[in-house]
Amino acid sequence: MLRTFCLILLTILSIEAPAADSFRLLPAELKLDGREATHRILVERFDGDRAIGVADASIKLKSDNTRVAIVADGTVNPVADGTTTIRAFHEQ
Repeated sequence: MLRTFCLILLTILSIEAPAADSFRLLPAELKLDGREATHRILVERFDGDRAIGVADASIKLKSDNTRVAIVADGTVNPVADGTTTIRAFHEQ
């Protein structure tokens, strides 16, 4: 029986935003246990410590190691045991 364990670290990579805004990936870290375990990632806009809304559709997510996990429509799907980083980027 194959058991998949993924530790996913989430980071933001070069998102252009107005000076007062920042972006955060929520949750900041997650663990997926088993092939059927998936998790939706939220890219939230912040002004200081105050959440001001969800980022628009131009912000995309990708996995640094697609042998461990892939991202499809904002959902992380495990592929194999391991650790990877999910990055957000601005698609122009």
